[in-house]
Amino acid sequence: MPKLTYTPKKGLVQSPGTGVDLTAVNSDVCSRRRVISLTNAATTARVLLASESGALVSLDNNTNTATTITVTMPAVASSKGVWFDFILPKDAQHNDADIILKTEGNSVDFIGSIVGGEASNANLLTVAHSKIENIPDGTDGKKLGGTTLGCVCDGSNWYLTHFTTPADYDAGSNAGLKVSANV
Repeated sequence: MPKLTYTPKKGLVQSPGTGVDLTAVNSDVCSRRRVISLTNAATTARVLLASESGALVSLDNNTNTATTITVTMPAVASSKGVWFDFILPKDAQHNDADIILKTEGNSVDFIGSIVGGEASNANLLTVAHSKIENIPDGTDGKKLGGTTLGCVCDGSNWYLTHFTTPADYDAGSNAGLKVSANV
């Protein structure tokens, strides 16, 4: 199947490749977002692609198993302007049902802040590392269902546009959240 591309001047046209491209600047075309659903029913490792930009990535570690969801962001060299939103739709059920969100390597960071729970959202964790983990050891680390985060790439790093945990998450010690080098 040929690739379909929309431009304001020509409308919908065929071009070499596959998929649909509705990214023309100044376009009034609206579309639904792609949803990438990942679970910890088995250990999952997924590398996101720059061509999946704009997708909503659901990270559901609600299965009561000691399995990890690992998501690697696209390489920054080809990702300038690429963005993703992530959700953790449910609380973790197992202490070892980890979620790891990482960049391509230690020289590329996530930059921004995590607003940590409690109805006032007063706790901030500054992020300047290549890996963000949800390690649900204990009660507080399991209460991240409802967390949302977004990030965009500038061609050098990934910037958090938002990272908000639910109000019932006790962020006093940022329990269950860890930022570190991508070792």
